[in-house]
Amino acid sequence: MTAVAASALAVLLAGCGAIGAGGSDDAGFDEQALKLAKCLREQGLDVEDPVNGAPAPVRDVDPRKLDKAMQACRKYQPQDTGDGDDHKDDVERGLKMAECMRENEVEDWPDPKADGGFSPVPEAMDDPDLEAAEKKCTAGLPDPEGQ
Repeated sequence: MTAVAASALAVLLAGCGAIGAGGSDDAGFDEQALKLAKCLREQGLDVEDPVNGAPAPVRDVDPRKLDKAMQACRKYQPQDTGDGDDHKDDVERGLKMAECMRENEVEDWPDPKADGGFSPVPEAMDDPDLEAAEKKCTAGLPDPEGQ
């Protein structure tokens, strides 16, 4: 799955699914997120390790390069369980993020997909207001782990 936020939302390394839900699977999720970050670096992306399962932003990357790297690293991406409710909170956070980004002059920021992830949009990634909007909008989002 290649739905990711190439900017913020900390949806790159989790972007395809639930960021740790606070259960016993969190350790496995964190390990998987670390493996994904390492794999993406091996593909030439400048990606930091996630902290507590929360991914770091990826900036200044061509969406095609990102897509290719995500395809190469797909075995490390979280797997969808098929239950649409698994992503309800992710989608809600994504919708709040999208609304905030657009209100803060990043008009091309997309709505999240059904799994809560985003597809890279070059126009949004190149927007000069991206960094300021990202800081403002991610600061107001609820913690994906509910803490």
